Amino acid sequence: MPSPTTPAEHPPDLLPSPEEAPVLDLEVIAQFLGLHEDTVRARIKDGSLPSIRLGRRLFVPNRPFRRIVGLED
Repeated sequence: MPSPTTPAEHPPDLLPSPEEAPVLDLEVIAQFLGLHEDTVRARIKDGSLPSIRLGRRLFVPNRPFRRIVGLED
């Protein structure tokens, strides 16, 4: 199982820039990492991924996620 720091074989341009999308849907994160959405939720719950709750929905902040997966310094 890939860890949150190992993106699946996807180029970084699959993620919108932080300026375009400051937060990312869990579906986008799951697709990028090649994981099921439930696994992404588990990574949020165990603290491996940061999250922001807006209403009832969870999002992952884009810039910190890019740092975690090594796309930004």
